[in-house]
Amino acid sequence: MRTVHLKEKPFECDVCSSRFGQKSHLKKHVITVHFKEKPYKCHVCAYQAGTRSTLNKHVTVVHKGAKPYQCQVCPQSFGQKTHLLTHVKNVHSVPTPFKCVECAHSFGNISELKIHLGTQHARPPFQLKIPSC
Repeated sequence: MRTVHLKEKPFECDVCSSRFGQKSHLKKHVITVHFKEKPYKCHVCAYQAGTRSTLNKHVTVVHKGAKPYQCQVCPQSFGQKTHLLTHVKNVHSVPTPFKCVECAHSFGNISELKIHLGTQHARPPFQLKIPSC
């Protein structure tokens, strides 16, 4: 109860100092992260995971196309929370000086613009409006 409600993490990894609320979580961490054991195999592709829940997320997002993480600012959704956070940071939280020559979209960094050009306009990203300093 203390580890959940008080967020106590009394179990520390000897290798990387990560902390866990349950001994079983520490054990799973050591096996999957430090020993690199990935016993759960995808039945569709060659992907392997360290935990059953990670494998289930993989199948849901990659093979079923689920995008459960919805941006609160625009209609885009993502399969992974980290991709949503990157989107919010790069698109909605910073100046967007990198303009697309095809549409009205603009981006916070050139990498996002290149991805946009390739995926939305199916062309190589060679025509870029790079802001002057």
